[in-house]
Amino acid sequence: MRIPGYNSYCGFPLPPGAVQSANGRFTYGEDGFALDNIQLESPDELKYIIEVGIDLNNKLRRTTKAWITAQLECYGVDFKKSAIRPVLVDALEKAVRGGKQCDHLSATVKPIHDFLCEQFESKVKTHAQAVERWKDEHFASLQGGPDSEAAVDMGRFVAKYFLDVHGLPDRTKTKDPLAVSHWRYPISAVAEATEKIPGLKYRKFPRDMVIIGWDTELERGVEREFANLSSSAPSTMSRNDLAIIEADFEVDLFLKKYFRIQTVNGVAAIPREKPSALVFLPSSVKMDSYLKTIASNFPGLCVELVKKSKREREISIGISDLSTYKYTVIGWDAKTVEAALSRIKETRRRVQEDEMAKKRAKRTAELVRQEDEAADKRAKRKAEDDKQWVPFSAPHRQFAARQRPRLGPLGLKHLVGSYIVRWEGETGSQWSYPYNPANVLRLNISPTESAHGVRATFFFGWIEGIMLLAMSKRSVRLLREEQPRKNRWGETMDADWNDDFDHHEDYYNCIYDEEEEPKEIIDPTGKGETTSSTRVYFQCVFSEVDGYPIQGDNNEHIGYLDFDTSKFSAKGYMNLGSLCGAEPFSIYKVSDKTLPPPRGEHDADLSDWCMYDGRHWGY
Repeated sequence: MRIPGYNSYCGFPLPPGAVQSANGRFTYGEDGFALDNIQLESPDELKYIIEVGIDLNNKLRRTTKAWITAQLECYGVDFKKSAIRPVLVDALEKAVRGGKQCDHLSATVKPIHDFLCEQFESKVKTHAQAVERWKDEHFASLQGGPDSEAAVDMGRFVAKYFLDVHGLPDRTKTKDPLAVSHWRYPISAVAEATEKIPGLKYRKFPRDMVIIGWDTELERGVEREFANLSSSAPSTMSRNDLAIIEADFEVDLFLKKYFRIQTVNGVAAIPREKPSALVFLPSSVKMDSYLKTIASNFPGLCVELVKKSKREREISIGISDLSTYKYTVIGWDAKTVEAALSRIKETRRRVQEDEMAKKRAKRTAELVRQEDEAADKRAKRKAEDDKQWVPFSAPHRQFAARQRPRLGPLGLKHLVGSYIVRWEGETGSQWSYPYNPANVLRLNISPTESAHGVRATFFFGWIEGIMLLAMSKRSVRLLREEQPRKNRWGETMDADWNDDFDHHEDYYNCIYDEEEEPKEIIDPTGKGETTSSTRVYFQCVFSEVDGYPIQGDNNEHIGYLDFDTSKFSAKGYMNLGSLCGAEPFSIYKVSDKTLPPPRGEHDADLSDWCMYDGRHWGY
């Protein structure tokens, strides 16, 4: 049993236990009358069950047979102990519905009930008296003064300080109001203890403080506690922080202390000397409304509300602990108040700029860190790729070792041969290092059949197709005009292949108009087309391996290669359009002749240009 307010239970009287009949079957305790430790339902409860139409079997579904027989025996209903449960339930229901049999206990049980009830009530009364004696002894032994006493038992606290030995109000016993803090119970407990005593009042203040005293002396106690706030404040506390605490405690005394504002006989008295200092208070609806009312009664008093930015940290306006997003500035001098507001705005602007600069610096440092990490990852990946590339590039190194330097400018004849390819872009780079070295990426440039350029077939792992190479972009365009419009079987890719494709008769020619000039590919040098004797331009058509052609809108599948001085290798870019844009790649010659594909593989047929050109399919 828990007694509110009492933390120590040493010697606390134990609650009385249930009393028993002579035969030990009947008991009476806190839970009421019971037979064989089975609680007895009241007559009203049994009647309610029947009157509202609740099925008794459902109500008693989870009860035992012993519970039913206990009800029947206590109310004097005849039954056979050997009967099954449904029969006993039916007997109880008929007894309740039948009339007055269950309105009262049976003649044999009623005397036992009354006797046990009287015995238990006597024990309860005796226990209550013992508890009161224990409380008196415990309360008398408390240490810590009024605070501890009020926290333990408000009724005994009030009786000790404000009542005489007969329990009557005694104004001479404690003249000065008492302030108690660390209050642990609702204020209703104070109200209940004081409202019974004429003339005894209380006032609640912040920080769980309550001042209790006689009505004629209560204000004096409030003033005393207000003065204690400044005398007990630490020396490091600022003037404004103390003002916030005092205003929260008693706003009228705060206004009187800092702005000499007071009322005399209900009339506002404007002070002759008006202090120039300002006070900043955290804003609240109740406080702001009251201060506005005060300002209307005292002309010249300025009360300005300042909204605070949620992302702002105020550090120089005199408030060390700001828990709100806005506050109120109070002062007599309007110019001083306006100057303070301007200073606050400037402070905000400077703080926000500093925070933004810190955020930018932090973001820049994070970007640099991410770039460094990305560069490290790229360097590690390149080192791993270079290591993987060594066995695949062995045929090229062997070929270059057997050849002599080829002097003179780069020509189309130097391009002819078989190359292995290393795709260095983000998309498809994994194809450069196949599990089977025979599946290395390859490019076969056939001997020239045109004055404008040469043709090649390529296999880049996930795409394959035909490439046109020339020494200039114009030559690439002219070479494309020479490409066949029919496939290897002599079939023309026209409207018979795609009935939904409009203007098919002019479409093949229009792609070479000046308006359809191929898009410029990304050039790392930023020089665009160059007259360098080592650069080769190309345009290609391709499809997914064993898949459908991929259309290049506006002739965007173009690129270039810059050959080294040996003319055995080249680096460049290839634009894959919608697949991934421009990607870097390198080619390395392994033979001056075109080599057949590995066993089980196949390369594109140079005569199938239109088959790889997705625009002829209407894609």
